[in-house]
Amino acid sequence: LGSGLLLVFALFSAHGLHLLSLSAQIVDGNGAASFRAVASAAAPRFATFVDLAVVIKCFGVACSYLIVVGDSLPIVAQRALPDVAFAARREPWILFAAFMVLPLALKKKLDNLRLVSAASLVCCAGIALLVVSEMFASDRDADTSYVVADFRTLKNLPIFVFGFTCHQNIFAVNNELRDPTRRRLDLVVVGAVSLALAFYLVIANAGYATFGASIHSDVLTNYAAAPAIALARIAVALEVTSAIPLQLHPSRECVKSLLQRDAPAADYALIDGESPSRRRSSSQGDDELPEAPRDVEHVAITLGFLAGALAVALSVRSLGKVLSLVGATGSTTISYILPGGIYWRVGPAGPKRYLAAGQFLLGCVIMPAALTFVFLK
Repeated sequence: LGSGLLLVFALFSAHGLHLLSLSAQIVDGNGAASFRAVASAAAPRFATFVDLAVVIKCFGVACSYLIVVGDSLPIVAQRALPDVAFAARREPWILFAAFMVLPLALKKKLDNLRLVSAASLVCCAGIALLVVSEMFASDRDADTSYVVADFRTLKNLPIFVFGFTCHQNIFAVNNELRDPTRRRLDLVVVGAVSLALAFYLVIANAGYATFGASIHSDVLTNYAAAPAIALARIAVALEVTSAIPLQLHPSRECVKSLLQRDAPAADYALIDGESPSRRRSSSQGDDELPEAPRDVEHVAITLGFLAGALAVALSVRSLGKVLSLVGATGSTTISYILPGGIYWRVGPAGPKRYLAAGQFLLGCVIMPAALTFVFLK
């Protein structure tokens, strides 16, 4: 059931990304697509709500990533540095991660994070390789079944939604991609979701084949202490730390949008063809913003976001609850409700519009169901 749900939610996530990328090309937001621009075109009254939803979701994810660092690195440090008392505490490692991520968080473009993102993929591949190699090397007689379907799997519904939520960055991808045709954007969407699905399926099924019903939610805790497992924990910490800027980037843009909420909504126009024309307002020049972030607003929002995430991560230890709440509310809103609702409003008449309505309605069903499962745990 778990593998089937991963596949289903991957498909719906890809469909939501497809709808948002189409909306970005339908809505001409003065040469820069954003949630605010498409929301203003679709439903101006809810534009502020859309910005808030993105900020809250991304903030919750950033908090959960710092919590992962605080859960992973003290285990490694305690064994490597048994005589250093503070190394076994989570607080120094969370502070260290926030400090290290700050230069990346100040970058203005996602393209500036390409090397870090590539390193994150290498970490994922390393973890998957470790779990698979342990599966082949294991002589355990694991209690496994080919088909496992129970209510406990459904109770983790928010995690399935959370696992494929990257919709907050689709507009930045649209803006920064060279020649952002619909075909090229769809290739990016399919590639990203397929890669995530492959990692999830390999790690989950290899871990289950090794440990069966005794597998833990954190599969690394099933393995005996070894250098390879320590490296895997370090890889997890590096992976989630490098992902924090990917949450901060869209949040910062939405906060800027909220601070300028009295500005007139962007005009939009239906675009036909594969490569949309991009109109620029008469007040917008052709000069690009400097790559190094200099303005006070940019730095202040970045520091405020990181400080808030740091405060939450230092005071909250229950990662499962954080992920479940974020998945049930913010991720469902961004992955299902907004893509479907926005495309229904701005998209041309046709079958795809009804598929968008289905995505919207599915999100409206998933959110209360997921919240119910969170509080039933």
